[in-house]
Parts: sequence; C-alpha cells; structure tokens
Amino acid sequence: MKKPVLSLLIVMIPLVFMSCSSLPLPSSPYQSLFVIATNIDSNFREGEYKIVSVQLSLQSEDTGKKTIIMFFPGASYKAIPVERGRYSLNNLIVTMQRTSGNPDRRQDAHPWFAIDFFVEKNVVQLNARGITVVDNEDGWYRIDRPGVFLDQGRVIKKVLQKDDHWLAWQDYKLVNFP
Repeated sequence: MKKPVLSLLIVMIPLVFMSCSSLPLPSSPYQSLFVIATNIDSNFREGEYKIVSVQLSLQSEDTGKKTIIMFFPGASYKAIPVERGRYSLNNLIVTMQRTSGNPDRRQDAHPWFAIDFFVEKNVVQLNARGITVVDNEDGWYRIDRPGVFLDQGRVIKKVLQKDDHWLAWQDYKLVNFP
C-alpha cells in the first residue's frame, strides 16, 4: 500500500510547486505593477530586542486608498497591482521582539517617513528608492532610502520573470529596472 501513496505524492508535489505564484494578476487592462525593494538587517539587536517586521502604507494620493504592506528581515520585495496615479509610501512601523524571557513586542512608528512617486499605466515599476533598516553602529537602527542597488534590481527582475503569472505582465514597460 505504501508504493501507490508514495507514487501519488511524487506526482502531486511538483504540481503544487509549479502552480504557485507570488505575482498578482492585473485586474484591469490599464493596471500597473509596483515593486518595492527592502533590506532589513536580520542580525540587528537592540539589547534583548530584534527586528521581526517592518510595515509600510502604500497610499493613493488620488483616491485615498491605502494598502498595508508587511516586510520581514532580509532582502525582499513585494509586488502590488496599482492604477495609474500619484502614490506615497508612508507610516513606517518597525516591530521589535524580545529574544529572551518574556517575548513581548514593541513598535516604533516613524511618521516622518515618506516616499512620493507617480506610476504610469501599463508598467512594471521598481521603487527607485529602496528601503533599508540597518544597524546604526550606536546600538540603534537607522532607516535609509538609498537607490535600489543594481544587483538587487537584476535579481528581482529575474525572479519576476520566472513567476507563473509573469506572462500577464511581460509586455508592460519596465521602469527603474537595470
């Protein structure tokens, strides 16, 4: 009886991974894909606390619609479908968790943080300003908005192009990618 079950698993597991996709599909013919790149220091410690997540708001300046985006330590990206218009990345919140004893959490809000930009229709646009949360070498972290590094932009582009849903976006103009 083990052989038929094992054979079925061997056939099913590749099908599950092949059908997975992280890219959303466009919901209208004029929608664009906005890609945000981050690098959050997974080794940073402030006393007994470490960074467990960074939250941002992506807000349409035209409609007021707000999308909350969560990032975790390490280098990563998020791809969000958006309509043509003016946007702001704002309301950055860093969540820290105690690494020993009581696992309490605290949140540091950074209301001063904002990156404003414009997205055209039918584009796949990489945020020109990456977001980094790194060790400030004085026992605290700092938040920077450097340009996205060429290597990071190239890697993100390759990962996007390997995604199952890339076919829906492949004819769109790439903006801010190396």
